[in-house]
Amino acid sequence: ATSIMMAVLGAFGLIEFPNALLLLPLALLGGLAFGAIGMLLTAVVPNIEVFNVPMFLFVTPMFLFSGTFFPLENLPVWAQNVALVLWTGDFRFIRPWYYSTVVRLGDTAFNASQIAAFAVAMVLTAALFAFMRWSYTGRVMRATAQDRETAQAMGIDVEKTILLTFFIGGALAGAAGMIQGMYYNIGQWWMGYQAG
Repeated sequence: ATSIMMAVLGAFGLIEFPNALLLLPLALLGGLAFGAIGMLLTAVVPNIEVFNVPMFLFVTPMFLFSGTFFPLENLPVWAQNVALVLWTGDFRFIRPWYYSTVVRLGDTAFNASQIAAFAVAMVLTAALFAFMRWSYTGRVMRATAQDRETAQAMGIDVEKTILLTFFIGGALAGAAGMIQGMYYNIGQWWMGYQAG
């Protein structure tokens, strides 16, 4: 995703090479971290039926302390302090040097971040579609999703398939966070909960 974003921004002359190449290892580490969280959760649970237990133990406190269910001001004082200690109340502004760059196409004006975010999202969507539609692993994932017992009877390693599926989902969630931060030029630890 980062290399695609860099290619689009480079085509418009909005990033400086070779310094921009430092983004590649950073984005790789971020994608691996999110994928590792998915793999860790699938390694902890014995099967998919009990997957919600560790997931809710991890996600529910984040919902509570982020103000998703109700504003933080309505929480008890001790819970407000826990939320501030864990995640701070500060926004992280992302102000790349191309932030104010405007690209005009006819009568329409676009921010360079909007163009890059759209291009990366479209390429990732097309890549996921192609992977799921035409690769052997994608067919295995679809077969497992449709009928787990039959897929296992046909010799598919269902647990490994579920592990790989959550790894891909975690990596795509990391890419989505990068795209959202790039589009809105702001980052908070709870920004993904607002949309969902």
